Amino acid sequence: MKMRHVRTAIWQGWTANLLMIVLVSVAQADSIEGSFSNDFGELIYSRDAGLIGLKDQELAIGLFLNEDNNVVPHFTLSTEVLKDKLPIQFAIGGRGYFAALTEPDDDVVGLAFGASGRYKLPFDRLPVLGQFPIYIRSSIYFAPSITTSGSDIEIIDVDFVRGEIELTPRIHGFAGVRLFEFDRDPGDDTLLDSIIYGGASFTF
Repeated sequence: MKMRHVRTAIWQGWTANLLMIVLVSVAQADSIEGSFSNDFGELIYSRDAGLIGLKDQELAIGLFLNEDNNVVPHFTLSTEVLKDKLPIQFAIGGRGYFAALTEPDDDVVGLAFGASGRYKLPFDRLPVLGQFPIYIRSSIYFAPSITTSGSDIEIIDVDFVRGEIELTPRIHGFAGVRLFEFDRDPGDDTLLDSIIYGGASFTF
């Protein structure tokens, strides 16, 4: 068996274990979010990081897959820096990536740092829109080559803009534009996603 197939089998096993952890933990979850397009799908499980002994932080565990069979498990630890400042929410944190890439065939581990912001649009007094709060969200995470494995690899993960609508207090729908790329020098990049996507989240 080729080494590539061995690595693929290892990553598939790791991914299956990650999904099992999410499913077993769902009874204690804060939220589960699924997003998709024609090219990719992603599942993210989020909850208070007190589960691992970290106070006032959020832990998110995610799994990204695309049509080229790239598999990217990831986790995020973040903390709000503007608490109780509605309609604005702002958080900073770190995100770890464990990527099994196919073109080129490579396994990449990286640690990114970034921030996210969320703003509630002032539509509360409008007859119809006031019943369904609307939010605008954006985030950016960047891993320089010094915090990634491999040679001169940078990770760029940007949600340029994402609109969210609160359908019920527990269910949100959303759509946005995202760039997710493993950038190599001199230009042998792996573009995982650069497209409009949609999805929904459910809060427990």
